[in-house]
Amino acid sequence: MNSICAAGTGSFLDQQARRIGVSHREGVWRDVPQIHDPPRIAGRCSVFAKSDMIHHQQIANTLHDIVAGLCFALAKKLQKQCCTKQEIKKPVLFSGGVAANIGMVRAFREVLNLSESELIIRLIMHQWELSEQ
Repeated sequence: MNSICAAGTGSFLDQQARRIGVSHREGVWRDVPQIHDPPRIAGRCSVFAKSDMIHHQQIANTLHDIVAGLCFALAKKLQKQCCTKQEIKKPVLFSGGVAANIGMVRAFREVLNLSESELIIRLIMHQWELSEQ
């Protein structure tokens, strides 16, 4: 997202998932679309997000809920950084490795108020990413 802060990036998503013991290959990401009320996780700062996730673990929120909250935090950060001063022109292209994450797809659709046809998914995978899957 930028060179100053990792919050809001795919690497931040991976880092936080690893911290709670969830692989990007696990089914927990596929369950995000079924979560109706994801917990609020601060997406503006990786330190705040980590604190929120620890708190949600301590109060016994499920990993599914926490992962959903993380996806929505990232989508809201993108919206605030890119979309507050001008209207989003549709359709929107979502590309890169994070576009393979169904939880992030759901979060972007809801936060940016996009229909299924208004969010175009394009996966661009490098050879080293393919070897992990």
